[in-house]
Amino acid sequence: MEVKRIELKGARNTRDVGQYQTEDGRKVKSKVFFRSGRLDKINRKHLLQFLKENNVRTIIDLRTQIEVNEGGKLQYPEEIDYYHIPVLNQEFFGITHEKNMSKVMFKERKRITSEASGDDYMINMYKSIVFNPSSQRHFRAFFDLLLEYQEGSIIYHCTGGKDRTGIATMFILTLLGVSREDILDDFEASEWFNRKYNRSRSIAINSILFFHPRFKEILLAMLHSKRIYMEKLIEAIEEKYGSVINYL
Repeated sequence: MEVKRIELKGARNTRDVGQYQTEDGRKVKSKVFFRSGRLDKINRKHLLQFLKENNVRTIIDLRTQIEVNEGGKLQYPEEIDYYHIPVLNQEFFGITHEKNMSKVMFKERKRITSEASGDDYMINMYKSIVFNPSSQRHFRAFFDLLLEYQEGSIIYHCTGGKDRTGIATMFILTLLGVSREDILDDFEASEWFNRKYNRSRSIAINSILFFHPRFKEILLAMLHSKRIYMEKLIEAIEEKYGSVINYL
């Protein structure tokens, strides 16, 4: 099916996780799970209207504490429960988008340019996320919240809405019995929805003359949501645990 973005001023990757067909012929309910990038860039009036119209009762923020501190402050209506579950710790620099990450990455440039390619770097990053004990504890906390779900809908997000949010969505859709192809299509849709942002960031990265070419390649890879990133992650989980379900 076609993956559709929810049109909100300031949002580039907000969407309903529902309406996918499951492999046993059922359909995932719409307006239960929403995925998104950061919410503090969305026009406040439009955001509050979206939350009300979709009966959002739970917001799960997957960003690091630094990302939260650096972002805009949001006050949600009293009826909404906000939970902060930082899936990544500071060792996963780059995809967490903190303002000071450029300095960290500059210091780490020699190490990260040893990776075979930008795509290899991202694939290894994704594997590190799901196999890291700290990340696993946070994903457990994430699913504990989903299991406690009683009413209303849930929106979960990170900064770009593609890496941490993409992995969380893959887990949810797998549990619900959605096909591998549809799961990969959903992940890859972030590539299209983020295209304008990625284009501007690519121009900025390519304009920095003193960066090593491989370093640039890795920085550029961090912008993307290539299908192969999720394919290789799922394969790694299956190799280690037998299936994504077993992992969970």
